[in-house]
Parts: sequence; C-alpha cells; structure tokens
Amino acid sequence: MGDGLGYSPKAESRVDLSRRRAEHRSAQMRLPLPEAPEGELSFPENIGKLSDDSLLHQMGYWAALVGYAQYQVAVFDSASTGAEALYEETFALKYRSSPDSSVTDKRHHSEADSAVRSAKAAYTQLRGDAKVLSALFKGYEQKYYALSRELTRRKSDAGQGYG
Repeated sequence: MGDGLGYSPKAESRVDLSRRRAEHRSAQMRLPLPEAPEGELSFPENIGKLSDDSLLHQMGYWAALVGYAQYQVAVFDSASTGAEALYEETFALKYRSSPDSSVTDKRHHSEADSAVRSAKAAYTQLRGDAKVLSALFKGYEQKYYALSRELTRRKSDAGQGYG
C-alpha cells in the first residue's frame, strides 16, 4: 500500500493484518483466494455484437474481477472494523483518564489527543476505501450480470432455453 496515497501507518498495518488473517483462514479451510484477472478488458459498447467466444471471454474476465473485488472489499471492511474498535477504545481510555469534570471538556480534551486523532484518521481512511471498493465491486457485478443476461437471451433465441 505504500503507493503515495497518504495512508497512515495504522491504516496500512490494519489492512496488512486483515489480509494476513484472510489468507490464514482461507488456507485453513482450503479455500483459494481470488486473484485479479490477467490483463485488462474494456466492457464492450454493444454486447449483442460479441461473438459467442468473446462473450464467454468477457464473462470469465468480469467474473474473476467480481470475485477479486469482493475479496478486497472484505479485507478493507475487516480492517476498518478493527480500526473503528481501536479508535473507540483509544477515545474511551483518554476520556476516562481526563482530569476534566464536564462531559464537554472531557470530550474535547479526548478528541484533541494525538493518539485518538491518529486512530480516527486510520478508521476514516479505511472506511472510505471500503466504500469506494464496494461501489467498484457493484459496478463490476452489474457488468457481469449484463453479460450473463446476454448469454441467456442467446440460448433462448436458439431454442436452447433452460427447462
């Protein structure tokens, strides 16, 4: 993740931890992790004009991309959940140890603490990225569904419908 996007070390380590845990659990259950598809395909403007082979190639590509994107969403969701828990715990510890007597002063003092701000920044970064990845996943999924509907239409038109 050291890609210049300004991830805090806490956010980056949360993603790494979530990814390692997913890899470990998947290996224990003998589940292969999805991989990004090879190369890059653009979604065709008119899927009705694709040859059958091209349609199946597109479906394979978008199916792989959907699986990979869904895995990435899960990793970032897990990381953001952990970051949220860390933020809430850090805030609660600072709040309880605050010498201030009023609730408002305790809250302001706690929110101004550098450890609390850092934990909140990590959570905010990861939550935002999880939402972006989720939106990408949904877009890829819609493209796959469109290709699947085209395949079903072709089978139906050819008298090879299901049933």
